[in-house]
Amino acid sequence: MLPIANGHAETFAARHRKIALAGSDSHTLGGLGRTYTQVQGARDRREFVDGLKRGRTSVFGEAGSYPKLLRAVLEISCAMVGERRWTLALAPLMSGVPLVVAAILAQELAFAHRWGRHTNRLANALPELSR
Repeated sequence: MLPIANGHAETFAARHRKIALAGSDSHTLGGLGRTYTQVQGARDRREFVDGLKRGRTSVFGEAGSYPKLLRAVLEISCAMVGERRWTLALAPLMSGVPLVVAAILAQELAFAHRWGRHTNRLANALPELSR
């Protein structure tokens, strides 16, 4: 997610007493494990889950960005060509990928702003629900 969306999610979670969680929705090997949730002192799965339930979490990692998303889309596209040679005929469309990725991120940014404003208005209008 974009940094602004992460900020809104963090504020929303704190306001509603939800635990902090992080994870990657990466679709390429290069992005795996770059964002994660840690439970300090957990030595096994049971202790990790118990720490989650008790809210003893810390989040680490990288937020999303245009270069990261563009790289992932291009990696997936190149892998597709490697697996299915006929898709090489679609190569001229690759020149439009940077614009499409920019448009997608612009939509995500607009959504994050709308969602953040909406949740803040609700919290201000109904402060008793925020406790």
